[in-house]
Amino acid sequence: ADPGANPPIDPEKLRGYLRRALALRKAGKLREAIVQLDQAIALAPGEPMLWCDRGAIYFLLGQYDQSFADFSRAMELDPGLVDAYHNRAMTLVLLHREEEAIADLQRAIDLDPVNPTHYFFLGKVLRQNNQAAAAVENLNHSLELGRRDALIYEELGLALAANGEVEQGVEFLETAIEIQPNARRYYLCGLERSRQGKYQDAIPYLKKAIALNPAYAEAYSEWGIVYFNLGDMDIAMEGFNAAIQAKPEYAIAWAHRSSLFAKRQEWNRALQDAQRAVELDPHLALAYKARGIAHKALKEYPEALEDFRMFLQLDPHTPLRDWAESEIKEIERSTRKGLKRIAGFFSRS
Repeated sequence: ADPGANPPIDPEKLRGYLRRALALRKAGKLREAIVQLDQAIALAPGEPMLWCDRGAIYFLLGQYDQSFADFSRAMELDPGLVDAYHNRAMTLVLLHREEEAIADLQRAIDLDPVNPTHYFFLGKVLRQNNQAAAAVENLNHSLELGRRDALIYEELGLALAANGEVEQGVEFLETAIEIQPNARRYYLCGLERSRQGKYQDAIPYLKKAIALNPAYAEAYSEWGIVYFNLGDMDIAMEGFNAAIQAKPEYAIAWAHRSSLFAKRQEWNRALQDAQRAVELDPHLALAYKARGIAHKALKEYPEALEDFRMFLQLDPHTPLRDWAESEIKEIERSTRKGLKRIAGFFSRS
């Protein structure tokens, strides 16, 4: 016998580890299931599905780095293992490595081109990565291959709306509601109508979303935006207040309520809300815009200038770019005039 050869695998022992791991996973005892798979891998380290199975449990535990490592090892052992590519892609999304996730899903499709699930998740990741046209193409392919659940209609609706096909997008979202109604889908329909400027059409959807989920902060906030744009500031305030009460960490609601206080020229309250929004989400462009407006109204020009610049830095493609640049130029002109007046005062002294 070759002394360097691996010892023979005891198949019955291996099946025992796998049975126990599966039972523990079904019972929600994930860490105990990991122990069984550790022993199985020690017994048969060249079996790719063992690594894939353990990676799936690490994924459920939220240990994404370890999950990624296990799926990668499975792929090394079997470059044709479709599940490893698909599952690693899901892990990469949660590690904020979307481009790599897209590549893994495309490889899964190459290996298994008739599986609608691969196209669905690829479409979803593409939409989240602002590639709406490619997302629509892949989601349509998933639909053609037979996926007909509410999730595919919801995701395709969002992708179509992001691609500028809002009416068709809302139709797909409504189909998702017909299949499986929930608060999120009503909210999404209301959100798309609000983005279109069809505020009256948005109201019934948002009302239904709130009825189904009375703690739905995003729906309350959008309700506030709708009524703000309809000119009813009292109802808008109720919406923003309810959003903040339901979810105090929801920075967008604080930023929008700041805009409402600004509309009422309650500048100190506007500044307080905008400041809170920035604290909650330092990457929220809307918060800096709101804070800049409040600072400017309070004649705090250096702070306003900094906020408007940060607004443009965080949202360089904003349709409000011309407005923000105009605000910056106006503040810079005012600052220069102020400095000249001060210089003139001292030169006469």
